[in-house]
Amino acid sequence: MTNKKVLKNSLIYTFNNILLKAFNFLLLPLYTAFLTTTDYGVTNLLASFSSVSTYIIAFSLYSAIIRFYADYKQDPEKVKTFFGTIICFVFLSGCVFFILALLLRKVLSLFLFQGIDFYPSVFMALIALIFTSLYTLYQNILKGMQEAKKSALVSISYFLLQVLLNIVFVAFLRWGANGVLLSLVISSTFACIWMLIDLKRLHLVRFCIDKTILKETLRYSIPIIPHNLSTQIAQFVSRVFINGTSSLATVGLFSLASRFGSLADLIQSSVNAAFQPWFYEQMNKKGVDREQIVELSNVLVWFYSFLFLCVGLFCQELISLMASSQYQESWKLVPLIVITFSIKTPYYFYINILFYYKKASKYIFTATVSSSLVNVVLSYFLIKKYGMYGSVAADAISMVLRVGIIVLIANKFTKIGYSLWYFIKLTVLTVLFLGVGLYFSYTRFASVLSLRNSLYKIVVLFVFLVIVYLSNKGSIKGTLEILKRKKAGKVNE
Repeated sequence: MTNKKVLKNSLIYTFNNILLKAFNFLLLPLYTAFLTTTDYGVTNLLASFSSVSTYIIAFSLYSAIIRFYADYKQDPEKVKTFFGTIICFVFLSGCVFFILALLLRKVLSLFLFQGIDFYPSVFMALIALIFTSLYTLYQNILKGMQEAKKSALVSISYFLLQVLLNIVFVAFLRWGANGVLLSLVISSTFACIWMLIDLKRLHLVRFCIDKTILKETLRYSIPIIPHNLSTQIAQFVSRVFINGTSSLATVGLFSLASRFGSLADLIQSSVNAAFQPWFYEQMNKKGVDREQIVELSNVLVWFYSFLFLCVGLFCQELISLMASSQYQESWKLVPLIVITFSIKTPYYFYINILFYYKKASKYIFTATVSSSLVNVVLSYFLIKKYGMYGSVAADAISMVLRVGIIVLIANKFTKIGYSLWYFIKLTVLTVLFLGVGLYFSYTRFASVLSLRNSLYKIVVLFVFLVIVYLSNKGSIKGTLEILKRKKAGKVNE
């Protein structure tokens, strides 16, 4: 597999995710018109709970799917058993989790879901959780097989079904947060039915539980649970603290800001979905071309920085256009969230090293658990004093710690040739341009849109593009030369 395949799949994943986000944003005027900030807080608090719980149900086997498929793909029968074992195990685990949650409903309502009715709101979220866990498993199967197009088509279909149901339940029937939850139950159920049909049709699954495979994959994935769990739990705890110290309405504002800010991380995770399988294949080769890996990674970092600026600079305009007036204040948080995700950039490249070395996976939790504990502690104190801004500050500080630990551990297993200083310089440059570009937004135009201010931000973005070109002039010219040669070769043919 070549760089071309990685870039192609990266574009598919990124385009797909951005398309889904774009559709979601286009529907924001509808949702914010029919969902109060409290309704939005309810749905996002439960969504955050589900993000935490899915890793408990799946035992972080999502990562094992991609890693072990790379080893098993040459043996079709083993692949069938592998997929079937994981699917059956996750379904049974989800059922056990559902029963335990029902038994502990009073405790959950008291500590985690203040102000939310357990029946039907939390109950529906728990049902949906089983099916969304299986759907996520299916998406990772497709990514492991490098079926980017199918993954995109399935996710778009899933999204459109959910949107259609949301329009019916929220806009027409006016069921509020419960309408959103019911649409999730129905759409995730249909997604799982399609998963079973598709895998059976392609003869890719044998429903069973192979103890040997399950033991091997769990040995790989269980040490990753603290890593995945702590990452999500910090976000969930922040929402719980905000709800406890303020209200569900404030959770709604914070969630909308996070939704826009997470576009920055969406881009990185989308590209990494294609980069990771390619990275594994490169590492499996006898003669690993480390320079090729580093060169591609450096190009991606510049690409991330440009998109970070796009999101951070123009979030005010986007929120003003997309959301109703009661949500407008949330834009001020978005650039700060973007900065946090820009700090995270090196993490994606170094974490792939730890996921590649099976023995290294058990050390990942060291970074994520410790940084998440710091995040929770900081959130408790900072949210009390600074509200939503305290949560973002806690995220940024803990992210620096997380990246630092991951880099140290990864370098002990192998040194690909990444330069941490290179990542830091680009992060500082991104933050600098964000600060310059948003100066007038924070000081003079915080509550109103200004054409002059928007044009000023466009100029700032253009200057950054000039720097990108000058810094990568050689690579750009080299790429253009290759394209010219290929074109000339086709013409001669």
